[in-house]
Amino acid sequence: MALLECPRCHEMIHASKGQLRRLAHEQTPVRVASRSRPHFHRAECQWAAEIPEWNLIAFEDREAAISAGLKPCKTCCA
Repeated sequence: MALLECPRCHEMIHASKGQLRRLAHEQTPVRVASRSRPHFHRAECQWAAEIPEWNLIAFEDREAAISAGLKPCKTCCA
């Protein structure tokens, strides 16, 4: 893993080159959250990877997650 620029949002993230290529071609939700936690994350955040698929909620954008009553992750600054 290295600090690389995301091809979709142009932000610097920790990812492999293969992960970045997949992000560029997939329609990954911009923000994700756990049904049981109060924070939301960028899809590429290290903490988002810890959320089990059955417990995952996806949001189109930051505003949708905030309007659902969630707070941004302090690690990825979602």
